[in-house]
Amino acid sequence: MSYGPYINGSSVEGGAGETIVRDPSNNTEIMRVSRASSDDVDRAVTLAHQRYAEGVWRSAPVRERRDVLRRVRALAEHPAE
Repeated sequence: MSYGPYINGSSVEGGAGETIVRDPSNNTEIMRVSRASSDDVDRAVTLAHQRYAEGVWRSAPVRERRDVLRRVRALAEHPAE
């Protein structure tokens, strides 16, 4: 299983190589994570700023934004669920 940076709504292959994540108890590979290059970060920030300027997030009701952020937090805390 391989994961990369999340840019503009989708996972992409990063331009700075790959990191292998291993289970410390038995050293088996769990996943591979593609590392973001500085160009990847610049692209992500530029696109995020453009999306913000479009006003979709800004104009969304506060409760809707709250619910989205809570969902992101839950996924970050429990990614397998």
